[in-house]
Amino acid sequence: MALPDDDVTGAVDGATLLARAQALAPRLAARAGECEALRRLPDESVAELLDAGLFRIVQPRHYGGHECSLPEMLRCMIAVSAACGSTGWVLCLTAAHTWWAAQYPHEAQDELFADDGDLRFPLIFAPQGQAEPVDGGYRLRGAWNYASGCDHSNWLGVNAVVPADADGQPPADLVVCLVPMDDVAIDDNWHVMGLRGTGSKQAIVDGVFVPARRALSLNAMERDGPPGASVHANPFYRSPALAFLSAELGAVAVGIARGALDAFAERARGKRSAFAPGQTLAEVPAVQRRLAEATALADAAEAGLMGMAEDFMRLCAEQVADGRRIGPEQRARMQLQAQQAVASAAKAVDVLFVGGGTSAMNSGEVLERCFRDISALRTHYILDPERLRENWGRLAFGLEALQRTPGL
Repeated sequence: MALPDDDVTGAVDGATLLARAQALAPRLAARAGECEALRRLPDESVAELLDAGLFRIVQPRHYGGHECSLPEMLRCMIAVSAACGSTGWVLCLTAAHTWWAAQYPHEAQDELFADDGDLRFPLIFAPQGQAEPVDGGYRLRGAWNYASGCDHSNWLGVNAVVPADADGQPPADLVVCLVPMDDVAIDDNWHVMGLRGTGSKQAIVDGVFVPARRALSLNAMERDGPPGASVHANPFYRSPALAFLSAELGAVAVGIARGALDAFAERARGKRSAFAPGQTLAEVPAVQRRLAEATALADAAEAGLMGMAEDFMRLCAEQVADGRRIGPEQRARMQLQAQQAVASAAKAVDVLFVGGGTSAMNSGEVLERCFRDISALRTHYILDPERLRENWGRLAFGLEALQRTPGL
């Protein structure tokens, strides 16, 4: 039986949360340089995002969240990412992981959300450690890179290999384990080109016991669906994970492109052209054309991403609510759409960065940071365009899909 949709903390709608995100944006933008220097979010930014309720945007109402839709979440994340890509990345992924927590059994959700509903955790799907089966759960060991936002989190989520019974055999399973941050050591190895402020450091777990309720078997999830499927009435919490995760990255990319557009326009209005004395860049036809091209690219990226998100919610209502699963071809197509949004957003930033002139590459320039951030974002494994295109093409022709992570 599904839990009631208690309004534990006074849930608000997506429009209210978007207005809060937009109101915070100037302060987040003013701290973007500090965020990069710290290589994590400034404490003031985290406090403001918490006060605004943005970490709870897709959190179930029963556990103190707002239970907004995917399109509502993406609009808020675009607004924050336009101000600071690193802040948008940490907020978007951390907020989205409350949706992932809803995949776990009822008992685990009670533990994770606890009495106050404050749940923030990185989720690392690359299986960089092992989960040894023991009585009542698993013994977890490994070192996982890319723990985004670990400095501001209270839990950690990691994917781990359950070893095969015999050498040379494939893993017995993959389990996504959730452990308290108190049981995690952090190696500060985050020294990178872009998204510097995300604090995506290495998380080390050495022999921590994880009870079975907090270890989600991806093989079982592929076969039977998530164990949390009966916990919440909203079919959104039974939707396919990988399409949802791809949309998060798309929102950050679109936001970075929006931030670059604003920075380029401001720069063009105030900077004089060395090669056309007396003219501002805004008066140069080539600059006008670049702004138009980049705007069209960013608009197309956002429209494509939001269309994908609307389709996602429609499929939840039409198929998931009836107990059906969204098919592999539909899931792969939504991933493809999110990746295309990222590609269009990145092209927009590239057009603006080149058009901004040589001085735009100076450290501290907004265009320089946007260029680095979106370049870093595009390296994410689930955005690999060649693999995504081949996978969808195979499915479209009725062929077997490429090998993928089960359960997603």
